[in-house]
Amino acid sequence: PITSEEMAAAFRDLHEFARAPERKVLVVEDNDAERDSIVQLIAGDDEQVIAVAVRTAEEALTVLQEQHFLCIV
Repeated sequence: PITSEEMAAAFRDLHEFARAPERKVLVVEDNDAERDSIVQLIAGDDEQVIAVAVRTAEEALTVLQEQHFLCIV
């Protein structure tokens, strides 16, 4: 169970996500072909979605220290 404050915070976060002019997603996948496919599925031709792709968890941690992402896949 969550508190009403936690629920309100979750809805605020969702609202911010929906209003964001661009959505940045971090894709972590060691297989090149799969990583490219995931990036294409997520971002495609949508200019509002920026997919940053890395191969390893270590690379992901480094990128996470430098940038903010709305989602990690």
